[in-house]
Amino acid sequence: MGKADVNVNIWLNEKKRFADLFNGVLYKGKQVIRPEELEEISPVASVSIKNRVGKTRNMKKYRDIVMRWKNNATFVLLANESQDKIHYAMPQKVMLYDGMDYEEQIRNLWKQRMECQKQARRIGKPLEHLTAAEYLSRFRKNDRLIPIISLVFYYGSDPWDGPQDLYDMFRLEGSEEEKVVLEKYLPNYKINLVDVLLLIEPVVMNTSYFMIGRVFLLIALVLNYLAHYFCHDNYNAFERHVLISTMVIIALLLIYLTITGK
Repeated sequence: MGKADVNVNIWLNEKKRFADLFNGVLYKGKQVIRPEELEEISPVASVSIKNRVGKTRNMKKYRDIVMRWKNNATFVLLANESQDKIHYAMPQKVMLYDGMDYEEQIRNLWKQRMECQKQARRIGKPLEHLTAAEYLSRFRKNDRLIPIISLVFYYGSDPWDGPQDLYDMFRLEGSEEEKVVLEKYLPNYKINLVDVLLLIEPVVMNTSYFMIGRVFLLIALVLNYLAHYFCHDNYNAFERHVLISTMVIIALLLIYLTITGK
């Protein structure tokens, strides 16, 4: 993860901003997700995969930010991936991350079930009946997963021209009729893309809290352009000094907003 991603994640990790981001995208600014309903959880998930000879390989993935949202009696996981560069395989990446999170939930549910069975056996209580299909699945018929909503927060200086769903990554050749048939049976996976350059449109975010941050993010994008040109050899030391000083001031303002929660 680059320094820019780290700073943006620190900024978004504040629960009021995180809630504003998801309220803006999911509910067009309506205050449905409350900061006090959010709980930060570990962004690390791992799965173990066995090959044909039984050798196990462990895989880990690290999300940027994951919050658990308690919506009445329902839990939802809200995840965010920050990007300052276009990722041309992002639908596959998000699909893998979501799949690993669901796999970890299934594994934890089964682990909890086995622990309950052990305790029941220890104290002499009747054991819960599990069917052969449930043992095979490692998932009971009545078990349910916590849904995951993932956002891709893109703040790069170039317009996003990467795929926004899995279909965009496929090469489907043939007639339109043949493509329609294939797409009917090919599962798709869509990313929820938030492009900072488009946040200047008021229809995306309506909350004043996020408006402050988006102004500074847009200023940071402008400074990226300036840095590219002013640091060129054609510019003198004084001009570069002015640019660096401006960037320091903006950085201090961002730090102030992060610390004070404004």
